Amino acid sequence: MDVETLSLPTVSGGANGSAVTWIWDYKSDGARDGEYTITISLSYCEENDFRAMGTYMIAFPGGDEDGGIIGMIMGLLPVIIIIIIAVVVIVFLIRYLKNRREA
Repeated sequence: MDVETLSLPTVSGGANGSAVTWIWDYKSDGARDGEYTITISLSYCEENDFRAMGTYMIAFPGGDEDGGIIGMIMGLLPVIIIIIIAVVVIVFLIRYLKNRREA
């Protein structure tokens, strides 16, 4: 999988080294847990080139639990059904009691 949503690099550090950080919007790229190969190539002129590559197992936080708005609605569906049933029962009881008093 090719990464498409990397941010611009952020550089921080001190006198003896620097840290270069990118932020990846893995959800937009549709990433899943698994093995990823990460390749970094840095250079500041043609003669000074640094290249590193590694393979890593990555597990993303939340897994497939985040289903967006549909996932949220499906998670709340039992609560929504209970509320609807409660409203129907209350309306039925109010009408029943009202009709009983009028009779």
